Formats: sequence, C-alpha cells, structure tokens
Amino acid sequence: MDLLWEGGAPAEPPLRRATGLDREQIVRAAVHIADSEGLDAVTMRRVAQELRTGAMSLYRHVPDKDALVTMMIETVLGDAMNEQPPQPTGWRESLRALAESVWELSRRHRWYPEASIAYPPLTPNGVAGLEYALSIFDPYDIDIMTRMQFVGSVHHLALHAALDRIIEEDAQQRLGVSNQDAFQHAAPIMKMLAESGQYPHVTEFLTAVSQLEVDQDQWQLAGVDLILDGIEARLAGLREPDSGGPHQGT
Repeated sequence: MDLLWEGGAPAEPPLRRATGLDREQIVRAAVHIADSEGLDAVTMRRVAQELRTGAMSLYRHVPDKDALVTMMIETVLGDAMNEQPPQPTGWRESLRALAESVWELSRRHRWYPEASIAYPPLTPNGVAGLEYALSIFDPYDIDIMTRMQFVGSVHHLALHAALDRIIEEDAQQRLGVSNQDAFQHAAPIMKMLAESGQYPHVTEFLTAVSQLEVDQDQWQLAGVDLILDGIEARLAGLREPDSGGPHQGT
C-alpha cells in the first residue's frame, strides 16, 4: 500500500537495474501468469522464471506475493478504467454500467473476483472507482452508509455472479461436460419429477431452461435490475436539491 500510494519507498530506488526490470514489468508478468494459469500459480519464483531472472531481483521492487497481488488488482483496475466509455448521467444507468464493468473485468481476468475479495482494493484506482460510485447519489439527501449499501449491493452481486460462473466453468472443464451435457444427464430426473406431479414449478422451470437459448451474461446479471428496482423505490419519495422535485430514476 505504501508503494502504491507513494507513502513509502522500496528498499532501493525504483529504477531499472542491470537486469532491466521495473515494477510494472513484474506486475504485468504476474497478471499474464494469473490469466493463463490461475492465481495459485503466481509465486515470486514463477514470475522470475517468466521474466528469465532470479527471484531475489524481484524483491528489490515488490516485497512479497501479497503486495504483488495487490499491485495486480491495481493494474487491471487501471486498465479497465482507461477503457471505459463516457460515464452515463443517470444513477440507474451508472450503477448498471458499474455492474457490467465488474462482470467484464472478472471475465477477462478470472482470478480477479477471488483476489479482490481476499485483498480489498484500497488502492488508488480502487478508491477512485469507489469515490465515483458513491458520488452517483450526490443529487439526493442520502447518508453515506445508505449510498454504500446501494453501491455495495450492485457490486457484490456482479462480483459473486462472476465468481459463480467461474466455479461452474471450472467444474465443467474438470468433469469434461457442457451445459447441454448436464441437461442430457438430468433428463431422467426431470422426467421423474414431472411424472410425480409434486414439483410443478421446478419442472416448469427446468423444462423452460432446457428449451431456451439463454444469454448467460444477462442471466447472471438479472439480479442487478431487481436491486435497481429496489433502490428506485427507496428514492421515490426523496427530492433532488437542484430541482426541488421528486426524482424519476434517471
């Protein structure tokens, strides 16, 4: 954290040495390893191998793996922020965009959900993103804890939806099955449930899902709209200081 916030200094000046290494190279190499092999594969020794140097040369720039993972989070957050289109103006559109950006970041870097839960990103980019998200509700007379509940609920759902998807995909890869295979294997059970007549709603749902071409991204993020509907209901009776009238959810 001291290194990221420039509140401290590494053991030696962060200049390129005879090895030609710098901190960004190290972090980028670690991100590449995590993207291709998973977060557990990221070790100081493995990163050194990727960079074709000795592990001890890394410690001049990064004190340990915990610091390295935190820097990885900061780096991918910065990349995502630089790629974002202009921010929408309405609170609902802004929170929806937040959920989608968390989802896309997690799909691009499958290690990110686990890492960000284990290492809460109190980094410059992480704090800047949170500051923006909390400011979405500036037009309303809402206390900071309520703002955090609104923002946190959307962020939590998107992050954990991505984590659920990753766990499911990893399991399917390990077992060598697809969604279609899973439905085929479940067909006898679905038939048994239908014939029993005891589970009409479950049977109806399983039948519908097996017959539809479901957009997995939209399905995973469906709960975001439910949360936004709840926030809109909470905001319905509030007045915007600038307009003096009730806010209509835009």
